[in-house]
Amino acid sequence: MRNTLLVALFALAACTKEPAPPAAQAPAPSPAPAVAPAPAPAPAAKPAVKLDCEKLFPKELLTKNGLTGVSGAQKDDKTMIDCDLQGGKGPLPMKVGINCPTWGSDEKVMRESMETGKKALKDGKDLPGVGRMAYVGSMVGISMLQFWDDDTPCFVSMTADDEAKGTALAKALAASLTPAAIAP
Repeated sequence: MRNTLLVALFALAACTKEPAPPAAQAPAPSPAPAVAPAPAPAPAAKPAVKLDCEKLFPKELLTKNGLTGVSGAQKDDKTMIDCDLQGGKGPLPMKVGINCPTWGSDEKVMRESMETGKKALKDGKDLPGVGRMAYVGSMVGISMLQFWDDDTPCFVSMTADDEAKGTALAKALAASLTPAAIAP
């Protein structure tokens, strides 16, 4: 949703150019500039992060939270991953989405994004002690939690069968989500 908003803002900015001056005031055409050689292509950028569900959710973390396994795959853009957690006792599976965008260290953008997410939830409330900023609430009867990690550019969105279980898992994940855990 955040990427959609950014694309819309860029499109709007591109459409709001100042109008061209009237023909009578237009500057005289200048001679054509010499054609400069095309710049050499930039080397392919190395992904900023490598996300792996099994690395992000080690066996000890799963066991401590009553879970038995994890599966998932990194998305094509290499900054996101969705992890499905197995073994929970509740009626709904636990799902965790981790996003480590290049703009993730932009304090203002992240705070605005987090506040918008919190407002979208029923009974959204701050969750102290998890990352730089966290909140929990519900949407259509499902407990949802999001936090912005304090030592990586990542934010985490998760569903859980109950708030207490989700909060415990979020705290454990926030502690294990380190720069080394997402290094390429």
